[in-house]
Amino acid sequence: MGSFKVYIVNRSSQLPVIVLAEPATKSDLTLVSRKNRGWHFNWLEIGSQVGMIVYKITYQKQIQGLVAFSRPPREDGVVPVTNFEAAPSNFGHSGGFGVGPTLAAIVCGSSVAWGFDGFIAFQAKTKLVEHYRKHFRARVVYGDNMVVDDNAAKTLIERYIVGGDADVE
Repeated sequence: MGSFKVYIVNRSSQLPVIVLAEPATKSDLTLVSRKNRGWHFNWLEIGSQVGMIVYKITYQKQIQGLVAFSRPPREDGVVPVTNFEAAPSNFGHSGGFGVGPTLAAIVCGSSVAWGFDGFIAFQAKTKLVEHYRKHFRARVVYGDNMVVDDNAAKTLIERYIVGGDADVE
């Protein structure tokens, strides 16, 4: 898996901005794992888990968002997402960039490349279920467990990966 271009949305102008998506390094994860920087998750710990893949979205040398996921066994048919997180400057709906759907598109692209048709699954915080329904076209499958199906994945990939190329592996 390498680097590729994706779109994020500038919330002020509502215009897309082309940025780079690439695997996060240990030094990236160390930098954002400091609680005093406003990040909610310990990304260094997450990235250290066996089989975990962490991608970052970068704009002007600043990490705008991170997503952690793993490649499942063939029989599972769906890529599990462990964490999505926007940079603190992108929290909420008022400032910075909208990066959530782009993070989901990255995982959907990997899912397609691995032969899972774009399917991804994750556990949502209760207050974010409606957000994921609206912006990811995800649906609840049980409790707070959500899935992005092949049709929703195709839409995310076409909208947020430059060129609509799902092969991000």
